[in-house]
Amino acid sequence: MSRHLAFFALALTSSAYAIDADPRFIEAERISQAFSQQLLATVKDAMAAGGTENAIAVCQVAAPTIASQYSQAPWQIARTSNKLRNTNNAPDAWEQSVLAAFARDIAANPDKKPTPRTHISDSEYRYMAPIMVAAPCLACHGSALSTNTQKALNQRYPDDQATGYQLGELRGALTLRQRISFTNQR
Repeated sequence: MSRHLAFFALALTSSAYAIDADPRFIEAERISQAFSQQLLATVKDAMAAGGTENAIAVCQVAAPTIASQYSQAPWQIARTSNKLRNTNNAPDAWEQSVLAAFARDIAANPDKKPTPRTHISDSEYRYMAPIMVAAPCLACHGSALSTNTQKALNQRYPDDQATGYQLGELRGALTLRQRISFTNQR
């Protein structure tokens, strides 16, 4: 997303999209990008040090730790998907609606990454950004997994649904929340 467009985002509303110029959007973008970069670097390092089986083990521990590091007041960050690896990351109703909107966006324009969505309620500012499948993701989330990778996934994630992806598909989303009160609303 260009810097100019970073100042505006499409806000998911009950009936339509509206422009959201809330500065929290820019902060949420920064946090989600930093989180993504750190997690990807951690997984790539683990893969280089010991293959996909090591990356799976490291990711299982590191992803929640990295999320905790970025979940400093007032923000909480998590990942979610319709095809879960970790059942603790199941999407709530709003997240499900945004994942569906991302899927519609991709169906309408497969060459364009969906725009992050925001929502403001009486008590929370919420932000979601799509996670697209990149080449490094395919080693653990693709459709042609090695026997050892599948065995490691079965051991660590017995209910895993997060495989079978192709390059460029929607893997899930980063989801951020910030509690708000009347004093810090626009």
